[in-house]
Amino acid sequence: MSRFLAFSLLAILAACGSKFDGKPPGAEKSGKLPAVLTRDEAMKLASLGNCVSCHKMDDRLAGPGWREVGVRYGSDSKAAPLISSHIREGGTFGWNMGYMPARGGGALTDSQIDALAQYIATLH
Repeated sequence: MSRFLAFSLLAILAACGSKFDGKPPGAEKSGKLPAVLTRDEAMKLASLGNCVSCHKMDDRLAGPGWREVGVRYGSDSKAAPLISSHIREGGTFGWNMGYMPARGGGALTDSQIDALAQYIATLH
């Protein structure tokens, strides 16, 4: 129980420390997200979407690290759409790490989820 509280506190502090200017991270002048996000853009989206509460880039928290997800699905030509659907629908996905709520409990748009999933799929 104390580990859960510690992780929750860290996630809250991380989320409070992030800055967001009101525009979707990675948005171009047209308002559309780029085809592939940079690491910084992906991390801004992750903070906005509450993903950092359970996921890190290279290490496990309550959920798998993104690189581990990328390795698992990266060789699949449909990796990004599959990761997107997992984020939208929630579930366990065979990780045996608990249940991820739909949209990770965050408020990312479908295009932001797709862009983040595309980025994660490249991490293999």
